[in-house]
Amino acid sequence: MKIFIIHNWRQEYLLWCVKQLLKYNDAKDIVFLTDNKDLTKKYIWEDGITYENISDYSKSANEFAKYYQHRSYNKPQYELFCFQRWLVINDYVNEHDIKVFCHIDSDVLLFCNAEKYYEKNLSWYDFCYNWFCWHTSFISRRWINEFSDFLIKKYKNDFQLLEPYFTWEKICAVDRNNWYIYYDKTNCVTDMTLFYIFTREYCKQKSNLRIKDIWIIINHSVFDPSINSSDGFQFAFWLKRIRWNDMLPYCYLSHKKSKWKIFFNALHFQWESKIFMKKYFDRKFSFKYFFPQLRYRIKKWFIEFCETVFRILWIHSLMRNIRLKIIRRWVDPKNNS
Repeated sequence: MKIFIIHNWRQEYLLWCVKQLLKYNDAKDIVFLTDNKDLTKKYIWEDGITYENISDYSKSANEFAKYYQHRSYNKPQYELFCFQRWLVINDYVNEHDIKVFCHIDSDVLLFCNAEKYYEKNLSWYDFCYNWFCWHTSFISRRWINEFSDFLIKKYKNDFQLLEPYFTWEKICAVDRNNWYIYYDKTNCVTDMTLFYIFTREYCKQKSNLRIKDIWIIINHSVFDPSINSSDGFQFAFWLKRIRWNDMLPYCYLSHKKSKWKIFFNALHFQWESKIFMKKYFDRKFSFKYFFPQLRYRIKKWFIEFCETVFRILWIHSLMRNIRLKIIRRWVDPKNNS
């Protein structure tokens, strides 16, 4: 089974993603789509991996860019690429006649053999995904073909028909930098919004595509939505409380009396937690890893505190000005200032 990683640039956490992937999967099964395959190959320094330029498989992605309407708080180029990556993978899959494949984000550590897990637990399904953000997914060629067509057609011809979905808080208000934004939800459209619409509406009503959520526990194992959130598991220091057994990650359910220890097939290091990927790759604990996290949390809290204070002061100032204007009018009706 081919395993796809699609990523621009060469950040450090990318190394740990690939090195962890190679512990349980063959290099010949990994397809790395990037902005510059020569630079990426020198940076990763792993033989056997297939390195490809994104630009060589961008025909559909370039067509989509003509119709794309930016409705996100993220930067336009960033959000556009989040859509285009699926079209790039689709063109590659069709050109190389790949029937089923696995896709992982570059901030994921995989602790299982993708092909063996799929054949044992998921071979019946066309699309197996993690409900949170699709960072790890098993996808059939038929599914990626239909989703790509859906994506282009909706933005080209029927974008206005998607408007009712854009006000659904939990599918459109997910912003990768600010989590839930509770104002102007119509400007929070990401590729996850279209994923949700396609899987919940199109696949169930107009197609017989078989879908499976791999966040649901299967044989005492699961794919982590995000290590930053509890999701019903034990939680400490802003991260899931992972316990290691034979170099593999486990976590207990958060219920005090629960004795269920669940194996994590993958850990997702979202947002600022990417700095921990090396720690979990080496299985070495050190307080130095928590200093950047702590600094980030304090900075975020301080900014939010200042914003709240300024907002309160602005409201108080506004009310004071309104009150003074009313008093002046009472005292001197001729005074319109």
